Amino acid sequence: MSQLFRLASPEDYEYIEELNLWELSFDKRPVQGVRCEDPVIGAEKYNQGRKI
Repeated sequence: MSQLFRLASPEDYEYIEELNLWELSFDKRPVQGVRCEDPVIGAEKYNQGRKI
């Protein structure tokens, strides 16, 4: 059975002032790319991790 998953885009991130980081709005798990300093790079890392 195949699993469906959503790819991240920079627009899916929201800025968390207390942390000075961007956080993915639809995934809060502790995986690479969920929290990042740059949403473009975060989305790339998140999507790469999903391909494994």
